[in-house]
Amino acid sequence: MRPRPSRCVRVGTLALALVAAAVATAPTALAAEPSLSPVESATNVLVGAGAVLAGILALVGLGCFVAVLGAVAPRVAAAAEREARAGSPTGPLLVGSLVVLGALALVAAAAKAGGTAAAVAFVVLGLPVTALLLAGVTATIPLLGERLLGAGGAAASPLRRSIVGALALGFAPVPTVVLQLHPLTFVVLMAALGWPVGVGLATVLARRRAPSAPDATASTSP
Repeated sequence: MRPRPSRCVRVGTLALALVAAAVATAPTALAAEPSLSPVESATNVLVGAGAVLAGILALVGLGCFVAVLGAVAPRVAAAAEREARAGSPTGPLLVGSLVVLGALALVAAAAKAGGTAAAVAFVVLGLPVTALLLAGVTATIPLLGERLLGAGGAAASPLRRSIVGALALGFAPVPTVVLQLHPLTFVVLMAALGWPVGVGLATVLARRRAPSAPDATASTSP
């Protein structure tokens, strides 16, 4: 019996077919513009296709980076994964979004002031938020990929889950940008940034609370 192609192969084939159809029909649409010559239309199509391919490769690279980061710092990734799976992502998303927006507002205000204020704001606010973001993405992006893969997501490799999650986050704002639904675009961006920052913050807080547990146990023991 001939084996059926995997889901990834079917989805990848469909995506390539759609891109090929778009590239094939784009010259006709661009050639209809009176201000563009056929050479200019073909150049625009090639530039657009190259930009799309570069974006896809960048998202795949992001997934590889997240998988490598989780492998290099397994304890941080495991702790962040526990926090990400602990409950609904709504709480970390809201808290992380507030942290990101507050940090951006303060850094922007410091940048307008000029001088050493911008550098101090970046060191005091930018670096800690970036560290929380890096700690959080080791859990949120693979977890998103696992849930999108369906029943076989839990058995998938960390690399596969990270790439799927990164691709989903990268392409999620495309419909809202094309349709100019800016509030939804903002929500998607906050999901991409606020959720991992909130998970990273919860991981840090849980790690700080952890040493107090053995002390309490020791004080109650005879």
